Amino acid sequence: MVDAGGSAVAGQLEVYDWSGYRQAFGETSDITTLTGFSGASLSADIERELRTAVESHGGIVHLDDFRTMVIRTGKVLVTADVSFDPTLVTGGMDEDIKQIEQAPIGIDSRVKLVYIEPEL
Repeated sequence: MVDAGGSAVAGQLEVYDWSGYRQAFGETSDITTLTGFSGASLSADIERELRTAVESHGGIVHLDDFRTMVIRTGKVLVTADVSFDPTLVTGGMDEDIKQIEQAPIGIDSRVKLVYIEPEL
C-alpha cells in the first residue's frame, strides 16, 4: 500500500495488523477511521483513466474490482482487486504490485493512497 500523505486508517492497518481496508472497516468503530470510508468517488472520466492504468499492467489477467474514494480535499484512495497470471512467482508479483500502485499516482496528483489486493 502506498501512503504519500499519512493517515489514521493506514496507521491503524499497521498497528492492528489488519489485512486491508475491508478488514479495517469491519473491525473498527473508531470514528476517525470510519469517516475515511464515507468520501465520494472521482469523476467517471478520471476513474476510467485510473482503471485503465491498473488493468493494463502486463501481469494482470482480470480486474475484479476497482474503486476510488475522496477521503478529503486533495486526497484520494484507489483500491483494486486484481487477478494475476498464476504463473507469476510471488517475488515478481510484489514488484508488479509496486508498479501498479504508482500508476494512478502518476495520473492524478490527488491520489495519495493505493491499495492493490492480489488474487492468483
